[in-house]
Amino acid sequence: MGIKWNELNAYQQSLAENPPYEPVPVQQEILRSMSQLQKRPRLERDEQRIFASWLQLHALPHCWHATHKRSTAVCGVFDFWVGKDGRSAWIEFKSPAGALSEDQQNFRARLAAHEIEWHVVRTAAEAISILNQWKA
Repeated sequence: MGIKWNELNAYQQSLAENPPYEPVPVQQEILRSMSQLQKRPRLERDEQRIFASWLQLHALPHCWHATHKRSTAVCGVFDFWVGKDGRSAWIEFKSPAGALSEDQQNFRARLAAHEIEWHVVRTAAEAISILNQWKA
């Protein structure tokens, strides 16, 4: 199996003998890419994806109004609705410097008026911690 040397043309043989660049081992390239990713702070959407994956992993009922496309939900609706252990809550993710929009403030006020639980979080870990505190 594989390519036989004599099946390569002269140009291909010359590239194999004298590559135009120094090849980088695959593992080294992957590690370099990962270190570059770790340098940038996680975005709000990254935190949402982590949380959504955790919800899926634990088979929790939820609804996610993802931010990567235009929503058809009511203006101001929070990012997630989650149910667990007989409770439910709306959860809104915000970046470290983010604040609720006017529509989101109005939505939060409607939730509070009906005594519906809601949370504004900065990280997936914070949202997971809230749900882990709920006990049946």
